[in-house]
Amino acid sequence: MLVLEGHERWVNAVAFSPDGQTVASASSDETIRLWDVASGTKKQVLRGHQRDVMAVAFSPDGQTVASASYDRTIRLWDAATGLEKDKYHLDVEVATLSFSDHGCLITDRGSLSLSHQACDFSIKRPENEIFIREKWVTRNGQRLIWLPPDFRATCAATSGNNVVLGHRSGGLTFLWLN
Repeated sequence: MLVLEGHERWVNAVAFSPDGQTVASASSDETIRLWDVASGTKKQVLRGHQRDVMAVAFSPDGQTVASASYDRTIRLWDAATGLEKDKYHLDVEVATLSFSDHGCLITDRGSLSLSHQACDFSIKRPENEIFIREKWVTRNGQRLIWLPPDFRATCAATSGNNVVLGHRSGGLTFLWLN
């Protein structure tokens, strides 16, 4: 287990890069942080949002990080340099983000085309997917790990057998499951 410190307020969302080597964490401290999974070191701090960052996602190629904030913007960042690539001003607050394979950002408020093509809403669920349910880390409906109160997450992300939990303290906990 690895616990990372760095955010000054709640971690609201976490996401693994497609290769599972990097984790992005979004926080109420108005930042997104990119972390190296193997070493736990901070790679980048992405700054620009003016309010709580509520959602974060990696593009399918892992080169772009998207973030959504209560400041009613979605920002696209270069994952390698941490530089802002683009910004979309919205009329609503977005709480969830994911990339489609076809150049679209899927949000809880609809889709945003990044490539000027129609967006596809098909969602596939992988087998043996790991879930965080209340006090438990589960796989295929079976309880694997009970989470003590200090380790219960405000958000979670999985990549294969790896799990990252975001906490109210601003910390992250990594779990590697067999």
